[in-house]
Amino acid sequence: PPPASLFSSESSQPSSSKPKDGMSAVFQQLSTGNVTAGLRKVTDDMKTKNRADRTGAVAISEKESRVASHAFSKVGPPKLELQMGRKWVVENQIGKKDLIIEDCDAKQSVYVYGCKDSILHIQGKVNNITIDKCTKMGVVFKDVVAV
Repeated sequence: PPPASLFSSESSQPSSSKPKDGMSAVFQQLSTGNVTAGLRKVTDDMKTKNRADRTGAVAISEKESRVASHAFSKVGPPKLELQMGRKWVVENQIGKKDLIIEDCDAKQSVYVYGCKDSILHIQGKVNNITIDKCTKMGVVFKDVVAV
C-alpha cells in the first residue's frame, strides 16, 4: 500500500493557502486562465516592419568611400610568364586585349590575378585555369582538364 502521508488531511486543503514551488507552480498559474493579463499591447510603431529609419536607401557617401578604397590598392608590375615549368602566371594586365599563351601542355596550370578589361587566349590543353580578383576579364581556351 502507498505511504500514509499521501492520504493525510494536508492535501485536502485548498492549494491557494500553500505556495507551490518549481514546475507545479508554473502549471498552476497557466491553468488559472489569465496568463496574458499583465502584458502590454504592441503598437504598429513598435514593430520592426514599420520602422521609418529602415527605408533601404544607401547613402551616396558610403558607396564613394568603398570605391575610393579600391582605387588606392597597390598594383604590381604586369606579368605573363611560366614559373617552374608548371604554372603560367598572368598578373596585373590592364586593358590588354592580345594576351596569348601558346606553348602549354596538360600538366600546366594558368593563374590569372588582378587583371582588368583584358582578354587572354590559351591555345592548347591545360590542367586548370584559376581567375582571382579580375574585373571584365575574358578567357578564351580550347581545352582544359579540370574545372
